[in-house]
Amino acid sequence: MLPAETTIPPAGKVDKLPGLPPAPSGGILPWSEVRNQMDWRQGEHVTIIGPTGQGKTTLALDLMDMRAERGGHPLIIATKPRDTTLERMRRGDWNVIRKWPPIRQKTILWPKMNRVADKGTQAAVIRDALDQVFIAGNYAVLIDELSYVIDELRCKAEITQIWQQGRALGISLVTCILRPSHVPLLAYDQATHIIMFRDNDETNLRRMGGLGHWSRAEIIDAVSQLERHQFLLLNTRNGSMIRSITDPKGT
Repeated sequence: MLPAETTIPPAGKVDKLPGLPPAPSGGILPWSEVRNQMDWRQGEHVTIIGPTGQGKTTLALDLMDMRAERGGHPLIIATKPRDTTLERMRRGDWNVIRKWPPIRQKTILWPKMNRVADKGTQAAVIRDALDQVFIAGNYAVLIDELSYVIDELRCKAEITQIWQQGRALGISLVTCILRPSHVPLLAYDQATHIIMFRDNDETNLRRMGGLGHWSRAEIIDAVSQLERHQFLLLNTRNGSMIRSITDPKGT
């Protein structure tokens, strides 16, 4: 467990988590070490930001396994017609369902979406699931395509409800964001853990800046120094900042 309070050194100087050994050259700690020490509590939200191909989904899926290991009911909401990664997971210990309720603990909710006309049914299934999760509590929900679920499936009300009240109900919401400027500010304001991959888009960088304990300049400077597959992990509860890296094989 991390201490409740952490002093924040100047941007570009943070290269270790409290209790961890110094990071190797370059200030990048392996994800396996960060994962073991990550103080992510049930009911706390995680927002993952970054362009395609950096490793957002790989990291998010590992977080769901982590949540299962630490208690709680992991639920992945899938929206793509096909996804090779999720197909591999369904052959493991993840159960795929097309509509609510789940049968086993580790669940992928994957409504059928073979044509545009299926979008209405897809939206209804996901809205129902989010409503039931809110009632039941103690879930960890991953939404990989947040903009699509909010804008196309019109599930903003259900997601907002979880962002605002999920902590008291033990519901953790993990969301992946491609373009930060296209989603509600609640994605950042309500997240205890914010993960940022390198992004050169100025609009996106401005949206990332000024979070929690850090100034806009500190965030932009730290994100701009990242290389492919590297990410910045911010804990807004205790003020810690760490650089790590995903496994490129999983992207």
